[in-house]
Amino acid sequence: MPTPAELAEVTDWMQRVLAEESTSPAVLALLAESANTKKTRNIAKNRSAFSTG
Repeated sequence: MPTPAELAEVTDWMQRVLAEESTSPAVLALLAESANTKKTRNIAKNRSAFSTG
């Protein structure tokens, strides 16, 4: 599980790939809160809502 500091160091592209492909609710929640771009935060937020509901 990456830390917020580790996620901040990866590229926007890598954050987006993680948001689109991760199956970990913890990673998706972290990206939904702290990803660099709004698009990535929204992808993670939408995917985490589907995985928990």
